[in-house]
Amino acid sequence: FDFLTLATWGLPAVGLCSAQPGARLGREIARALARFRRVFLALDDDASGRETGSWLAAALGGRAVPVPLPNVKDVAELGAHAGGRAAFHHAVRDALARLETT
Repeated sequence: FDFLTLATWGLPAVGLCSAQPGARLGREIARALARFRRVFLALDDDASGRETGSWLAAALGGRAVPVPLPNVKDVAELGAHAGGRAAFHHAVRDALARLETT
């Protein structure tokens, strides 16, 4: 549902489903994402999402931009809120600003 929410907002997205960090599928996903200059990581705020986010950030290096979501577990939950799209864009801008100050 996260992918569908982002697609509905007209944003390019990849939905990760059960891609275990370090497993073959996880390595293939990291290799495919490495083609992009920037990869925004808006993963679920749970143990699995944090583990995958950390692994992808390490695998992608400076290409990875973690995007913490405001007071929600995932993008789909944010999409259910009025103003969710604007809040997501704001979270991406904040993530970029943090990146530029480091």
